[in-house]
Amino acid sequence: MPAPIGADPKIRVPGASRPPKVGSAATSPPADARRRPGPTDKAEAGKAERGRRRSLEIPAPDTPTVPTGVHSSAETREARKRAEDREDRADARAERLRERRRENEKVPLGEADERFVEEFNKEERAAYRRLSPAEREKFRKVYEYAYYEKQSGEQAGGSESAQSALRSALKQGAMQRVDHNGTSVLDHFARRVGDGLAPGLKGAGLDGRQQLGNMAREIAFASATFQGAGTRDCVAASMELQLARRDPGEFMRVATGLVFDGKATLHGPDGRDSIMRLDAGALKTDVGPKVRSTTNQLIQQSFMTYARESFPAGTDDNRWVGGERGTGLTMRQAEGLYENLTGGRGAAIKVTEANSHETLAAILAAGKAGGRFQVGLGAGEGGHMVTLLGVARDRKGRLVARYSDSATGKTRKMSWNEFKERIKGAVIPSEFAGQLAGNRASTEDFGGTNTPVDAGAISLGAGAAPAPAPAPPPPAAPARPGASANYWRGRGVGGSSGRG
Repeated sequence: MPAPIGADPKIRVPGASRPPKVGSAATSPPADARRRPGPTDKAEAGKAERGRRRSLEIPAPDTPTVPTGVHSSAETREARKRAEDREDRADARAERLRERRRENEKVPLGEADERFVEEFNKEERAAYRRLSPAEREKFRKVYEYAYYEKQSGEQAGGSESAQSALRSALKQGAMQRVDHNGTSVLDHFARRVGDGLAPGLKGAGLDGRQQLGNMAREIAFASATFQGAGTRDCVAASMELQLARRDPGEFMRVATGLVFDGKATLHGPDGRDSIMRLDAGALKTDVGPKVRSTTNQLIQQSFMTYARESFPAGTDDNRWVGGERGTGLTMRQAEGLYENLTGGRGAAIKVTEANSHETLAAILAAGKAGGRFQVGLGAGEGGHMVTLLGVARDRKGRLVARYSDSATGKTRKMSWNEFKERIKGAVIPSEFAGQLAGNRASTEDFGGTNTPVDAGAISLGAGAAPAPAPAPPPPAAPARPGASANYWRGRGVGGSSGRG
């Protein structure tokens, strides 16, 4: 049967109006819809997206719970509120930065700028234009300081890679990211040009110029941060990587403080500060074909020592005792390190047969929402900590976990079904932990003193009062407010029989 007249768009019925052309006023959106989104539009879009993520519900536990400790439902709501406030402030800072970059682009490059960016690629030139005139001058200063030559007079390979990392960090927008105090990454670099290293590094054969180059590589390239061969520093390496890539401003504040001043102030989730001090004891001890940078070694050893000295080890078989090096941190210590580096609360959870359903559901929900946090993997004895970067569906609709392996610094993928079978524990951000945070406190010897550790007992690095005990105990080390009692109880993460 022939098609009715008018069914073929090529046939025009007499008297019928011609369809409007694509792009004409009739088909174009209104002028107000075509305008560039402003700060209000982006802020509202950000709130809507966060509302969608927060709607992810954690399934109710299959097992009965005991009365909650410090992390009650009200505490969980408060943790979510703090996390939301942090996200709102981050969105506002990001929008102010975008506006400032747009204004900077209107300022033409001077003659010195034009000569400086001659060898930059198009994206690097565009990123340089987004700096203010004062920032451009600082970047040139830092970039030129990174230059050094071999004895032959040619530029050294380390210098070339440092300058490449600075350009890459500039292109990624990291140079204008700020720390807890509002100081930018670029300012941290510029302030340290020509500075000497910490007193504890005298005679170590290190150079401040090369240390800054190493820091630039850690910010620009994820593969630049990894644990050394034969070490048990996977907890420290994974958190160093997360800090450098996720919060480069705080990374530079902590890293430059340790390397140049010998100490750095950490801001805990409860608003109280603690001091991390430089530990150069592991310097130049790496062996094997792939050796960490000296900056990696200094930062990771300082992280490990801070956690060991600040937080109770618990009764984990592989706890660090008697000054012995080479064993990994327990999950309780990993939680304390996480909280004081990020400023957010975390809940260190051991996966057990009783809680596996709700724990894995919490990890999945946090991964889907884009949360980045530490997950302990392993089979049998020992364990290895990695950073979960997210969980999403691939083109075939399968759930895939994406994570950064602290052993190599490389980003890897694994099917969620396989990944979850390997999970032995995690330090879950408290806004995703729900009732897991605090509702499994028991009378078992978590603190190594036959005293139950108060739920939420270690967010602080120092200065907290001892936690109350339900019965007269033997003398105990002071417990510190803020960490969950649901930490690793079988093996320390990165224990002596695992990769670390």
